[in-house]
Formats: sequence, structure tokens, C-alpha cells
Amino acid sequence: MAGRVRKVMERASKISTETWAQFVDELNQQMEEGRATMNSIDYGILVVDEMGKYLHSNKLALTLFQIKDLQKERPIWFSIEHVDLKEFLEVSIQIQTLDSSSEFWIHGRLVSCQIKPWVFHGKIKGSLIWIEDITERRAQLVKIRHIEAMARLGTMAQTLAHEIKNPLGAISIHLQLLKKSMTQVHWSESMESTYQIISEEITRLGEVVHAYLNAARPLEIHLERADIAQILTESLLLMEVEAEELGITIAQAERTSAVPMLSLDRGLIKQCFVNLLKNAMQSGAKHIYTRINILLDRVEVILEDDGDGISNENIAKIFEPHFTTKKNGNGLGLTIVFKILREHGAFIDVESPIFQYGSSGHGTRFSLTFNRVDGERIQLLAPHIDG
Repeated sequence: MAGRVRKVMERASKISTETWAQFVDELNQQMEEGRATMNSIDYGILVVDEMGKYLHSNKLALTLFQIKDLQKERPIWFSIEHVDLKEFLEVSIQIQTLDSSSEFWIHGRLVSCQIKPWVFHGKIKGSLIWIEDITERRAQLVKIRHIEAMARLGTMAQTLAHEIKNPLGAISIHLQLLKKSMTQVHWSESMESTYQIISEEITRLGEVVHAYLNAARPLEIHLERADIAQILTESLLLMEVEAEELGITIAQAERTSAVPMLSLDRGLIKQCFVNLLKNAMQSGAKHIYTRINILLDRVEVILEDDGDGISNENIAKIFEPHFTTKKNGNGLGLTIVFKILREHGAFIDVESPIFQYGSSGHGTRFSLTFNRVDGERIQLLAPHIDG
């Protein structure tokens, strides 16, 4: 062995300095090209050794993992703040699963993370970690599913109107005629009680049909320059008594900056806020928080709660017609919210769970984003401070 090393060293000594310099330059160029290639792809790649310690990555991986202080001497999960992502990496890398994947909400962005063993010459040398921002892809999928669901709802609504609404009207009329004829003979308290129950159920069924028809038909939208902060405050006041009865506190963050006027249908946006507040109140929440963020070219309204949260399985379905996890829900409240916002050219994002509420699985945040109308970067409303 020593003889071979000596021969290699002798040959190396015969290589000119110029040749060595050229070799080093070519090697550096190849490394630079490799780094440039890694940094140009649209997903993050991170490589760790068997102990989970950092070896290599591209810039996007560090960004998506929200790594601000990279601790190379410790396993990679010590450099990550996100609780569930930290646990996922630690468990998957330590047990060296063949293929682990999961999705996480990180600072309002949905990311997909996948871990595979890094095998070299038949031996596991560490792990390869892929991370990709799939927020827009998921939003597009949700949008397509919603459009398809709305088309199905339109057909269903027409069937309901024909098969249920008209017979309900006839039943209601004949029930009133029956009461009128019976009162001339004998109308007992038990009869009155039965009559009221039937009448209430007819009304309830009529409201369900009406809700389906409203969700399916095109919205009549009347845009005007409006103060979205005022609309939010009015919506909170509408729900205040009901919230107090349920022991729920609603907090509205103070605004220290001016709020721009937006082009809105006041009534529809108020309905949108009320539906979201009702959804939060029915989630087992004890606290609901709202705030408005003023950005350069848009306005963001945040409604969040500390309720039961939404599972990953259901979060992509919540805007679909008649999808609900509630015992007495009709599954149209959030469908109407989505429809109203779409007609306004606005967007809605959902994040659940929210980890500042402690235990995993709790809390939901709805983020509504509205574009400013032309010229509103200059013409603003005076700031309004609550309280």
C-alpha cells in the first residue's frame, strides 16, 4: 500500500504547476455549475448524513424550511422551528424509513416534504430530503373541484326546486286549510302542538331548498367604494350576542394605519364575514381574533379561532357544496363565502392547525385577500382605532 502511494506521489510531482492550476479551475467550475443547477430547480433539496447532520442543500430548501440559524454540528431538526415538521424529520431520519412524505402549513404556505434514503455503493449514507411549495397547485385543484361541484349543485338545485319546493308549498297550504276546518269542530292543545311542529319542519325544509338555490344561481353583485374595516366591525356586532351566549370572546386588533377603500358589495361581504364567524363559533372555539393587514397592492383580512381545527383530509373539501362535518349543517356556508369572494376577484386561504394554540390539531385561520381599486395607494381612509 505504501509503495502505491509513493508511486502516485512521484507521478503527481511531475505534473506542472500550470496543469494543477488548470485542473483546480476546471474542478471549481464544475462545482459552481453544480451549485447553479441545484439553485435553479423549483423545489428544495437537502442532504444529511446518517446522524441527520447537514451536508448539502440548495438555497430554496433553506428558505422553505425557514432555517435562519443553521447548526451544522447538530441534526437538521434542531435548526427548524416548525413543531410538526421538526418531529417528522427526526422520526423519519432516525428510523430510516424507505419513503416518508407529509404536508405542512408553514407561515401560510403549504409545503410537501419527502424523505428517501441516500444510498452509495449499496450502503445507506444518509437521507435525501425534498421540499416543495404546493400552495398554488393545491389552490388550483380546490378551484377546479369547486367549479365542478358548483355545476353539480346547479343541477341538484333545479331538481330540488321542482321535486321538493312545489310540493312543500302545497302541503303548507293544505295544512292551514286543515287547521281552519278543524277549529270549527274541535282543536285541542295536542293538535296545536303537532301543527306547530309540522309547520316548523316545512319552513326548515323550505329554507334548505332556498339555500341550495341561492348557492347555485349567479350572484347579483352591486359594487361600490366601501370601507372593509367598517363592514367587518358591523359583522362582529351582529354576532356579538350569540357569541356571548356561547361563552366565546371576539377580539378585533387595533389598526394603526389607514385602511384603503375597496370596490365591494357591502351586503355580500358582510354575509361572507358572518358565515366565517358562524363557522368559527361552531368549531368549539373559545376565542376568535380578527385583524386587517394593509399591503402595497392589496388588503388582507384575517379571521382565526382556537377551535377544533380542520384535518388535512377535509381542508381541500370545505368549500365544496353540502360538505360538512357538523351534525346540523347544510354544508353551504363556506361554499357561499367562496362564491362571494370569487365574484369580487378576491382569494381565500385556509391554514389549520395553528400551532400557537398549543396542542396539535387546534385552531383555524382564514386569510381573505382583496385587490385595491385604482389609485387607492394614495387616497386612503383615516385610521380607526378600536376600543
